[in-house]
Amino acid sequence: MIARVVTREFVLDVVLIVLDLLGLVLGARLLGRRGVEDAALLRDAAIVVGFGLGWTLTMTAFVALGLHTRFGAMRAAVHGIVFVAAPLAIGRGVLWCMGGRVVSGIAGIAAGVIVGLVYAWSHLVEPYRLEITEHRIVTPRAAKFARTIEVALVADVQTDAVGPWEEQVFRAVADARPDLVLLAGDYVQHAQRERFLVERERFRALFDLLDPWPPLGVIAVLGDVDPDPTIFHGTRVRLLEDETAFDGYPIVLGHAPDFAIPVIDGRVKIEALLLAGHTHGGQVVVPGFGPPVTLSSVPRDVARGDLHEYGLARVCVSRGTGMERGMAPRVRLFCRPQLVFFTIGPPTAQD
Repeated sequence: MIARVVTREFVLDVVLIVLDLLGLVLGARLLGRRGVEDAALLRDAAIVVGFGLGWTLTMTAFVALGLHTRFGAMRAAVHGIVFVAAPLAIGRGVLWCMGGRVVSGIAGIAAGVIVGLVYAWSHLVEPYRLEITEHRIVTPRAAKFARTIEVALVADVQTDAVGPWEEQVFRAVADARPDLVLLAGDYVQHAQRERFLVERERFRALFDLLDPWPPLGVIAVLGDVDPDPTIFHGTRVRLLEDETAFDGYPIVLGHAPDFAIPVIDGRVKIEALLLAGHTHGGQVVVPGFGPPVTLSSVPRDVARGDLHEYGLARVCVSRGTGMERGMAPRVRLFCRPQLVFFTIGPPTAQD
C-alpha cells in the first residue's frame, strides 16, 4: 500500500512536468504562426486565455481520471495556470512589445508576472504568516473558577517535515502561557512509514517547548491523517476519544466540525464552546465568496474560521497552522495559518 501511494506521487510529478512542457510547446506553436509584425492583439489574447484555460482543464481532467485523485487534480489546475498560461502570456507580451504594441505587451507581461507572484506568495509566504486570534468567552458557569482560564487551540499542524515553522508555532503557544492547550487533530502526514516514524519523533519533541507545562495540561484528539494512535506516547499529552476531561464550562473538541451541525441548525441548544479544525479555512479563499472547497458540511462562513454564536453555544473552526500534503497543492491564499486563544471567565461589571 505504501509503495503504491509513493509511486502515485512520483507519477503525478512526472505527469505534471510532461503536461507543462507539452502545453508550452503547443501554446507557443499556436501563437508562433503569426510573426511579430502581424501579431493580432485580440486573436493572440484569445489564444493565450482560451488555450491556457483549456489546457488547464485538460490537465485537471487527465489527472482526476487517470490517477483518481481529487487533490492531484487541484495541483494540476495550479500547474496549468502558473506554468503554462502565465508563461505564454509573458512570451506573447514580449512579442507584442517588439511589434510596437507596447501597452498591450506590458499588459500581457504583467498578467503573467502577477500570476507567478500570486503563486509565489501563496506557496512561499502566506503559509508562514501566523495569525494570532483572541476571543473572550463570558459565561456565568465560569463563576466557580478561581480565575479566568486561558485556552489555546492548535489545529492541523499537518506536516511531513517538522522544522522551524512548527517550532515557531509551538513557541508562540508557549509564550502565551495558556492554562490549557487543545490539539484538534492532523499532526504528521506522510505516506512512507519510515519517514512518518522519523517525523513522529520530531513532532513529539515539539512538546518540550511548552515550558512551563500548561497547568490544565494538553489534550488532543486524532484527525484524518493520523494513522498511528500512539503518536503521543512518551509525551504528557492526553489523547481523548469520546471522553470527558473536566467539569464546569463545557468545551467540546473534535477534528472535523461536522459534529457541530445540530447546534448550528438549531436542533440542539446547549451552552458550550465547540472547537474543531480540519478545513484549513479552505486554504484558498476567493474574496467576496469564501473558500471554494472546505471538505465539510458546515456553512462556508463557519468552515472559513473564526468564532460564531448560536444562542449560548459558540462554534470555532481554526484555520490551522499547516497545509494538506501528499498530492495536494501546497498553497494558502487569503487564508493565513492561525492559532486561536480563548479567555474564559464570568461576567464582570463592564459586561
